Amino acid sequence: MNPHLAAVMVAVCLASAASVAVAGELEVRKGVVTAMQPIAEKPDAVSTSTKRQLGGMLGQALGQAVGGRSGRSYEVTRLATNLGADIASSNTGGATVGSYVLIVRFDNAAESAFRRRGDQLARIRVGTRVKVVGSGDAAMLDAE
Repeated sequence: MNPHLAAVMVAVCLASAASVAVAGELEVRKGVVTAMQPIAEKPDAVSTSTKRQLGGMLGQALGQAVGGRSGRSYEVTRLATNLGADIASSNTGGATVGSYVLIVRFDNAAESAFRRRGDQLARIRVGTRVKVVGSGDAAMLDAE
């Protein structure tokens, strides 16, 4: 084996091991929330009436498969159709929770923006001191 090739392979292995150790560390910064702006929610790609129709068709198909084509199957098919339509058109997430963009001014005068859902902001308001662990939208914001 060529000694230069072996040296390059060892250098690559050492460099990859060093980058893994650095990647595991998270930066911790402290600052103050200076602004919170709501973000408009995107509308659903499929309307509620389309969801209801598709759910009804699926329920009808399942009802016919379970009940067969006998006289009693009509009731099973009708019940499954209504149930499928109700499930498909329901809002399973409950109340929609809006998203916000938070602007944080750090103690070193740098500023960063973070996107968070409203349910993640229980104790954070404008003027709240926060500790930011990590960076970007994956960062964890914790009120001090």
